[in-house]
Amino acid sequence: MRILYIEGEPRWEYKFIRRAMEDDTSIDLTAVVRTTQKQTYQQGGVDGELVDGFPRKLKVSSPSTA
Repeated sequence: MRILYIEGEPRWEYKFIRRAMEDDTSIDLTAVVRTTQKQTYQQGGVDGELVDGFPRKLKVSSPSTA
């Protein structure tokens, strides 16, 4: 499961969520937190995934059937 967490300022909830999910390998958490009015902090996800901004189209993947 992939989760995108976006926050307008650093909050304790982000720290709690990140710690709760860091041991679960089935969850890929990407966080974008605004640190100042013109800067953001990105943690997790695929390297460079959001370099060009957010995707314009929703990409839905089907669950695999075994």
